[in-house]
Amino acid sequence: MNNSEETLMEWRVHLASKKPIQASAVLLLTFLVATLGGFWLGHPLAGIVTFVILAGALSDYLFPVSYRLTDKKAEAKGILGSQSIEWARVKKEGHDENGIKLSPFAHPTRLDAFRGVYLRIDDNRYEILKIIKICNPTVKPTHKG
Repeated sequence: MNNSEETLMEWRVHLASKKPIQASAVLLLTFLVATLGGFWLGHPLAGIVTFVILAGALSDYLFPVSYRLTDKKAEAKGILGSQSIEWARVKKEGHDENGIKLSPFAHPTRLDAFRGVYLRIDDNRYEILKIIKICNPTVKPTHKG
């Protein structure tokens, strides 16, 4: 039995690099909030913990995310972890102006935000859609405007 995967497409998206002034403002605000938190709580460690938590929450924006489509799955890898979904589990694809959400649910559910993989696009929407259609022709596309 052969378990090797063939990589069909790879790309990387770094949102902060596309808007460096906005990214600088976000980092400055994060630092200010963390500093104020440290003063308010009376300990520098509180400020450091606050900064780490805020930077973690903003990690998909501040740090690059790598995406890979193989013949077996779609995957997104960021600095804090990765998400993947096998093509056989994809029941629905949701489109918006920034990317494509591959969901294991055929119908809308509250769990949509926590399951599946969001593929951020970078001038490669049609190539991604072509691979999705080849790897899972039964997927149901939905558009969000």
